[in-house]
Amino acid sequence: MVRNFIVTTIRYLLKHKLFSLINIGGLALGMAGCLIIFRYVSFESSFDQFHQHASEIYRVPFSAGPISLMDRHRIYASNVPAFGPIVQEELPEVIAYARLLHVLTVKNTFAMAYQATGDQVVSFYEDQGYYADASLLSMFSFPLVLGNPQTALEEPNGLVVSKTLAEKYFGSDWQQEALGAQIAVDGWRPGTFTVTGVLQDVPANSQLQIDFRLSYASLGQGGDTSSWVWSQIYTYVQLAPHTNPELVEAKLPALIDQHYTGGDHPEMFLQPLADIYLDSNLRYEAGATGSRLAVSFLTIIGLFILLIAWVNYINLTTVRSLERAQEVGIRKVMGAQQRSLILQFIVEALLMNMVAFIVAVVAVYSLLSLISDFLHWKLPEGTLYELLRSPVLGVSFIFPGLFLIGSVLSALYPAMVLSAFSPVAGLKGKLSSSKGSVLRQGLATFQFAVSMILIMGTFIVYQQLRYMQQKDLGMDISQVMVLKAGPSITSAGQSQLKPSEYQSVSGLEVLTSQLQELAFVEEVSATSFIPGQEITRTRGLVRLDDPEVKG
Repeated sequence: MVRNFIVTTIRYLLKHKLFSLINIGGLALGMAGCLIIFRYVSFESSFDQFHQHASEIYRVPFSAGPISLMDRHRIYASNVPAFGPIVQEELPEVIAYARLLHVLTVKNTFAMAYQATGDQVVSFYEDQGYYADASLLSMFSFPLVLGNPQTALEEPNGLVVSKTLAEKYFGSDWQQEALGAQIAVDGWRPGTFTVTGVLQDVPANSQLQIDFRLSYASLGQGGDTSSWVWSQIYTYVQLAPHTNPELVEAKLPALIDQHYTGGDHPEMFLQPLADIYLDSNLRYEAGATGSRLAVSFLTIIGLFILLIAWVNYINLTTVRSLERAQEVGIRKVMGAQQRSLILQFIVEALLMNMVAFIVAVVAVYSLLSLISDFLHWKLPEGTLYELLRSPVLGVSFIFPGLFLIGSVLSALYPAMVLSAFSPVAGLKGKLSSSKGSVLRQGLATFQFAVSMILIMGTFIVYQQLRYMQQKDLGMDISQVMVLKAGPSITSAGQSQLKPSEYQSVSGLEVLTSQLQELAFVEEVSATSFIPGQEITRTRGLVRLDDPEVKG
């Protein structure tokens, strides 16, 4: 019976090619749009969940005073260096901690150099690195390709680089040359570092985009664990399995009161690692953050796009119901039961949805990289299986599930309408066109209303983006080039500028004067931070005529 239904459906689709193309095309476009959005939503929602202990890891932000929802700018994503060791020592629920200090926190430039064969020195400026505790490699699932994760960051002047960075400095033979290689570093703590490990590149869905890690022990006194003032250290703690984080958080005020001896005592709280990307917007975030609100809106939009496609299918199918009245009449005269007719039309709808589903999946899978580049999304390439199982709202394979449910539901109403025709009226062509018109008109109204809302929302977002792109910034950046100026380093890790020259501005003055002599250079200026870049170092201001007034 089912085989007969399928053959009949194929014959009908081939006979009405234009109608079939419009119907399948509309379904495929809706499904493709929903699938693209769901893939992006899945990616945004997956940040930092690939870590084996993600559910047990928390970041601890720092506030210099009482936390207020109206004063969020006082809360730092980073913390003080003393907190990590103290909290593990005094709270049994904390089984590990890891501290991270960005290499550009104290100094504007950071360069590394490797003495290659002969006199060739491979040297680059780097800005995606951290001083890190040895526990980082055991707490987080950043797998090592080379080296021992237990000891790679234990000793001073240890350096762990990513696979990409290893290829950058050591070339195609990095697997033979990387371990034990000496890298000259010019940063806050200049010197020679030994490569003790090579890590797999950090996945795109990690807030911590790190190219290299230097051992925290290399900081010496700069990483003073007794400081409760200098809040520039990102601090992560790992709780014992099945520990209630609220109970740990409730113990933090007493711990702070016991060790902090300054004025207003700071406040701290626990941020689940997997929630940081979408739910955190604190000062000095370690990386880019997203928006849970935006993800929720996109999920709703994706569902509405899919719903519109099915509503459109229902309307097109029921509008053509009068043309199929004679077919229904003949089938009923030949003895077909209404249940059999309903099954026939459901099979027809499922087959059309199946064809649309295959077209949508193939199109999205083939064009996803182009779409991602066009929309500036950093979606990783994946298999067809990964595309279909993209979890949304915490449910895997939600799109195939929606496809099955929606296909059946969108088929039921047209099937009920078509199978309910009177055989006599159908054969005589005396059916009323008003049959089902109220629901059909309601669906059409819903379809157009939702479409208008989506179009207006898109137009508003476009206008906002255009406003941001064309807003007068107070300066013309179209002809501005930014150069990172700093001391170059030799393979021995020594600055080619004398210390006195580096500490003064004489080297910068030489560079400035030489640039001004170029005919195509109109103006030259220098700054510690590029306009628009978050300033991570500040100093207090005091009025000369009134020292009590501070800023």
